[in-house]
Amino acid sequence: MNVDPRDPEQQGGKWKIRLKKALSTLEESTKNSTSNEGKNQAKAVREKVENFIHGKANEFKRGLILFVTADENLWVSFDLNIPVTSEFHWDDSPHFEQLKSLLKKHPYSGLLILQQDKAQLIETEMGELLNTSYYQLDLETDN
Repeated sequence: MNVDPRDPEQQGGKWKIRLKKALSTLEESTKNSTSNEGKNQAKAVREKVENFIHGKANEFKRGLILFVTADENLWVSFDLNIPVTSEFHWDDSPHFEQLKSLLKKHPYSGLLILQQDKAQLIETEMGELLNTSYYQLDLETDN
């Protein structure tokens, strides 16, 4: 989901409205089901997602990816510093296409900055800073 506050399409929290509509669609899709289990699962997923969003809505960066199941077996969230396209899928299997595409565009990378007696290694993945390491060469001992 695109949650980028800088995006003109998301001004005024429009992403929250889109999410509410998507969650309503999920519940609506199970409304006519004869299975109470499906209805309960849809309701549980909606509550979990709404609670998660409510607690962190102002902290999100630019993109949010969620994989959720009703039975606590799966809850994976990625708060990304890169833009994503808003998509909603309610299925028995996850849809990884956009995530795979993002990993191709923003793979694990390292940047090495060298100076006379210093080096800095910066590691990133998916637009996030993972680690920064600093090294200094002692010119007298070559360590």
